[in-house]
Amino acid sequence: GGSVGSLVGVAATLLIFPARAHASVVASIQKIAGLQASILESHVTALRGAPDATDYLKAQDDLRAALAKLQTAMTEADRESATRLSDRSVSDALPRTLWRLRNDTVMVSRALRGPLPDAIGPAAADMLEASSRFLRASADFLAGGPKPDRIAFATAHQAFQTCFEGLREKGVTRDLEFDGAARVFGLVFAIENLFSNLGDFEERIEEAVAQKD
Repeated sequence: GGSVGSLVGVAATLLIFPARAHASVVASIQKIAGLQASILESHVTALRGAPDATDYLKAQDDLRAALAKLQTAMTEADRESATRLSDRSVSDALPRTLWRLRNDTVMVSRALRGPLPDAIGPAAADMLEASSRFLRASADFLAGGPKPDRIAFATAHQAFQTCFEGLREKGVTRDLEFDGAARVFGLVFAIENLFSNLGDFEERIEEAVAQKD
């Protein structure tokens, strides 16, 4: 009777697994988004003048480990899709976008290692706060939450760009020492990448959600 039992066992895993693999991919994406958002939020706290006790090296290590775990979950979900019993609704582009977002947070952290001109601090804090909110909302949307507010996110980005343009027109960036100028331009570059990659991330999630429905 052993062979009948094992056949039933195989059939059961094939039927139960796909949904579970998808759930573990979603949970993984939420965890990664949460870790990324926390890093951004601790920068917001610091930019607003509160003490920042974040261990950024550990935060980035946790993030790398979570990204590796997502890759494993994706591979498992893929394997099940091959059994044709599961519709995989999360594309390979999602982990790639999350890696790019991780690189953006590393660049933001690097730019914020030293002081910034007072005039750009508040706008940078607002933009990073809007980014972390959009990131969390996008991951929650994948898990069945409401659609992220793209307009609020675009508005925060516009305000940051306007602030930076204003600084350039006043010549503030010209008057900075080389290191300070490098930090400001590094931050602007990192935030532009963050904005564009977060837009991609949310679009990939919209695709995944549309496919699932």
